[in-house]
Amino acid sequence: MTLDDLRRNRNQLFWGLHTLGWSAYLITQYMGALLYEKPPEYIKVILVAAGSGFLLSAPLRYVYRWLWSRRPFVLIPLVLFAAWATALAWRVVINTSYARFVEDWMAKEPWYSVFSGALSSTYLLVCWSGLYFGIKYYETLQKTQWLSPSAMRELQDEKLRRLVRHAYRNVPYYRAKLQEAGLRPEDVQTQADLHKLPMLGKADIRKHLFFDIMSENHDKSQVLRISTSGSTGEPFVCYADRAQLEFRWAATLRAQEWTGYQFGDPTVRLWHQTIGMSPAQAAKERADAALSNRSFVPVFEMTEENLQKTMRLIASIGPTLLDGYAEALDFIAHFVKTSGNPGVRPLAIMSSAQTLPEPSRKLIEEAFGCRVFDKYGSREFSGIAYECDAHAGHHVVSEGFIVEILREGVPVKPGEIGEVVVTDLNNYCMPFIRYRIGDLAEAMSDESCACGRGAPRIGAIQGRVQSIIQGSDGQYVPGTFFAHYLKELDYAIKRFQVVQERAGHITFRVVKGGRYSEDVLAEVLSEFRKYLGSRMQIDVEFVDDIALVRTGKHVASISRLPLDFQQGGGVVVRPGQN
Repeated sequence: MTLDDLRRNRNQLFWGLHTLGWSAYLITQYMGALLYEKPPEYIKVILVAAGSGFLLSAPLRYVYRWLWSRRPFVLIPLVLFAAWATALAWRVVINTSYARFVEDWMAKEPWYSVFSGALSSTYLLVCWSGLYFGIKYYETLQKTQWLSPSAMRELQDEKLRRLVRHAYRNVPYYRAKLQEAGLRPEDVQTQADLHKLPMLGKADIRKHLFFDIMSENHDKSQVLRISTSGSTGEPFVCYADRAQLEFRWAATLRAQEWTGYQFGDPTVRLWHQTIGMSPAQAAKERADAALSNRSFVPVFEMTEENLQKTMRLIASIGPTLLDGYAEALDFIAHFVKTSGNPGVRPLAIMSSAQTLPEPSRKLIEEAFGCRVFDKYGSREFSGIAYECDAHAGHHVVSEGFIVEILREGVPVKPGEIGEVVVTDLNNYCMPFIRYRIGDLAEAMSDESCACGRGAPRIGAIQGRVQSIIQGSDGQYVPGTFFAHYLKELDYAIKRFQVVQERAGHITFRVVKGGRYSEDVLAEVLSEFRKYLGSRMQIDVEFVDDIALVRTGKHVASISRLPLDFQQGGGVVVRPGQN
């Protein structure tokens, strides 16, 4: 029976995973008993624990079906209570088996331990619940992706109304902001009303994080901390509820399947692994990786010295999907083109975390002989938008987000560049309403995609606002400009970085390539002034290397100038524009 067969037969899928999970529990407990040389009586207890866990947790499926349509702030407490009640019953059975099979148990573990034991057992059942809801979200997303644009917009509008009502009633920060604007929740009915609401910035979250921006009716112990890398500035902390995280897992799986990947296929991820995660989150990430047959290859090790070893490792895994930073993928692709491919033949590649210039896409596709699918996301939200097999823009995960492309507070026209503003429709513990994520992207028309999916699309991602370089004549150039242009000159300029500390001046940091010449440098500086203005002062600094940031990213440009893209950002020049 194939995975597709299991997807179509939900009963078989559930009971298959249910049996697999409790079998794994039985095996690990049994191996632990052998390791610590427990007497044979403990084996009997383990058998009872596994069997009773299997039987007692199965009804949760039907309880969660009944709870599925409830709102998150009602759903989550009820799920936790159901998990605790089941864990309590489970502990009664386990303790009874101890009393029956282990002679001296009562002297060491009195019956009041059933309540403390239930608390620790609740965690296991919460993990079981998370997997169930993740699969449930996945099944739902498989259907909603084919909604018409109008039906998708209605779904978003309904979620938006719920979110605004919740934020007004339960989040002091938003209640105050709406009252200052003279608004009530009923004043926001559709996305057309979003402009009435104030935007949210990172500074606002940092200021109000532990005071009034989190929901008053959420159990704070049941939310997860998320930390960004701070690659372009100060590290940033926010929170998400568990239901939202399971939704993100399901959305990612759906997008991966657009590439031809199937759950369980081997995957290699060129990533920073667990930076910014708590120990519990890191453990969950590794468990999820094991379940998904995913292997991590740290991007910190992507150096010329050990790249051969890294490529042999990837080849030995034989990934169906190769996933990672655009910079890391580009680096590997150059190596493959010059040194040969040791047998890495993925079905598809997913690029993420950084902008993907077209020359890089072509290089990666030529090196590995497969298509590249671009992902747009952030640490705050995970995947926000993904390319489908039509490769005509990025489909927004519309069941979870509303994305606006704005300049001076107004949506830009199709083909124009604006700042990305995101509303998270599912995170109720810490609502993100009209959040200025700090990225630039190209707006697209509302025309339907050739793939048939109804979710709206955004065009090419142009990089971070903090990466915009201000020209001498009032124009602005995104970091993608430099990546786009210099990609074709990597034979002479191995690595680079553009830094702007003050208006009218940039520092061009250069790592020389094998065929560097002064003529090439002169050509580059001339091209820079073509876009940045003839009066731009350019200092060239030759360096041995340009360190990656702690997440393994290469930052092409850094600007220290204050720029508010909603207060008159000027004209943005894109690669290829004159």
